Amino acid sequence: MDKLCQLWVAGNLLTGSIPKEIAASGKLESLLLYENKLRGSIPNELGMLENLYDLQVYNNTLELEIPTELFSATQLEILRLDYNFLTGGLPTEIGNLVNLKDFRLDKNSLFGEIPSEIGALSNLENFVINNNFWIGTFPDVFQDYTSLDFFDISNAKFDGTIPKSLFQIPTIRIAYLSNNTFTGTIPQDISSATLLRDLFLDGNALTGTVPDIAEGQFQKLSEFLVQFNFLTGSMPESVCDLRKDGNLVVLFSDCGGLDPEIECEFSQCCNRCFEGGDTAVTRRRLLSSTLRYGK
Repeated sequence: MDKLCQLWVAGNLLTGSIPKEIAASGKLESLLLYENKLRGSIPNELGMLENLYDLQVYNNTLELEIPTELFSATQLEILRLDYNFLTGGLPTEIGNLVNLKDFRLDKNSLFGEIPSEIGALSNLENFVINNNFWIGTFPDVFQDYTSLDFFDISNAKFDGTIPKSLFQIPTIRIAYLSNNTFTGTIPQDISSATLLRDLFLDGNALTGTVPDIAEGQFQKLSEFLVQFNFLTGSMPESVCDLRKDGNLVVLFSDCGGLDPEIECEFSQCCNRCFEGGDTAVTRRRLLSSTLRYGK
């Protein structure tokens, strides 16, 4: 074991817990245990592995808190703990993992606020923490991010305003912020994210109007969801033009009912209209009371 560098046993029917003795090999670089039936906690000892760059234990039945010691493995580039039953919060020590590129915690039972130390993870390409019980304002700390492609914080309880710096990341392509309780307006400069393909803002408490899209921007936008909010006014002609050009395939808004909250011609512009207002509030209450995600 003292010379072991790679341990790949994913996709089997392994049971029991992850033995702490795995960390006895100080040379371990890659540990792939995903898609098994492992239980128990993540061993603290994994944080002692100075060469560990790839840790994937997703789709098991791991529980308890993520050990703070794990964030001492500062060479980690891939950390996938998704599809488990982990609880507790995200420690501020997450900021130690400055080499992270792929970070996924989705579909657990994690809770609490997201620490501002995530701003140090500027090399991230995937940031996926959806379907947990997060609360509080999401930190607006993306100013130094240069590579983020996939961002998913949907189905939680984040409040406050949408982080504006998210749309300043030149590489952002997918942004899922659905089913939180974000308030305020949609950032005016969302179209500065020139590579954005999917933008899901549905199921929040956003107010104001949908901002105009600058000429020549959002040319890759394929799906734009703003239904179940409290937006008013009319869908900007610049957004409707994206539908007419054929690039924007999905455009959903609260343009339904006898007294629509937002004016949007169906089906020349919006291709699905929902009834907003009280319907949106009811939907969020139902989501809040039934938010229990597992396998």
